[in-house]
Amino acid sequence: TQHHLGPLATVAGDADRATLECTVRGHHRIGEREWMVAGWYRLGVRRSAGAWRITAVHLHVISVDGDTGLPGEAAARAG
Repeated sequence: TQHHLGPLATVAGDADRATLECTVRGHHRIGEREWMVAGWYRLGVRRSAGAWRITAVHLHVISVDGDTGLPGEAAARAG
């Protein structure tokens, strides 16, 4: 699996919480089979003990290509 993320953009926030967005394209492979998902992430982040922590991740899918059976096979392999 390989995920390519675009630049993070702050869409809302204050000194201790923020909402970020970035584009994503994820390539997933098992052998020669591939499944690609493209879209964007919306991330919730919060400042805690002087560092930013991710509190929420939402994927908004724009397009899908390839073998859509791959996620199920990967989940079965993971047990």
